[in-house]
Amino acid sequence: MQIKESESGIAKAQAALLQAENDCTRYKRLIEKYAAVAQYEAAKSLEEMETRKEQLLIQSARQNVIASVDGKILVLYRQQGAYVSAGTSLALVSCVDFCRQ
Repeated sequence: MQIKESESGIAKAQAALLQAENDCTRYKRLIEKYAAVAQYEAAKSLEEMETRKEQLLIQSARQNVIASVDGKILVLYRQQGAYVSAGTSLALVSCVDFCRQ
């Protein structure tokens, strides 16, 4: 009787071990899958941030105003930060080079 109980206990322990091994294998696959998904999402996020940076650099470059001549500002028609469209006069500039010639 004790031998059968021991054999039954061994069988239960083997079944529990098999279940634990199966769980471990399943969890390993889930971890690998989650890691792959997390890595993909991080790469995608990085790509989106790099694209946004490029867009902001382009936008910043379009916001710089450069006078076509060197000179002194006599009258400022618009303040810094004002919204203007292409061709809008921003300032009256006296030409320094023209005066010297």
